[in-house]
Parts: sequence; structure tokens; C-alpha cells
Amino acid sequence: MKIHEDFIGLPVEAPVELTDTESRIIRLLEKNELSISEISVCLNQKPKSGILKKSLKILLNHGIICLTIPDKPNSPKQKYRITEKGLNLLKFKN
Repeated sequence: MKIHEDFIGLPVEAPVELTDTESRIIRLLEKNELSISEISVCLNQKPKSGILKKSLKILLNHGIICLTIPDKPNSPKQKYRITEKGLNLLKFKN
């Protein structure tokens, strides 16, 4: 079995199973950094939606997305961006 070159040198982890909401979030972040409000509009959800907040937390904990201002997680200017791990995950899933 040949290992895809994007995964050489990356730590081996169990495969990440994403929900539909999580998959949609990382596809949105592939193009732009977005705030929670912007993400919620794109997904037709309320910014305070429990599903949205849970999905963002899961993606952050898996290192698939990150905060643009990690020192100030509650900043009104806070946005989310996809990480290299998230980009590799998208390549693998496509």
C-alpha cells in the first residue's frame, strides 16, 4: 500500500469521522478565515447554535481548524482558519 506524499512525516492518528456540519465548516474555511457569525450565516444556523459551537470545538480539539487570535478566544475579532491537517484531511476525503 502506497502512502500519499502529503501524509509522510505526519503523526499517525485514528481516522477522524466528521459530521455533516463539521465537513461543511472545513470546506468553508478552505476558502477564507471566517467568524462564528459568518459561518452560521453560510450554514443557515444561529450563531449561538449548540450544534455549531460543538462542531467548532471538536474541529479545534482535533487540530483541523485553529483560532486566528489564539491568545484571545473570546475576542469579537476572532475568526477560524483551516490548518494544514485540515487541508490534508480534505485532500484525503476528495
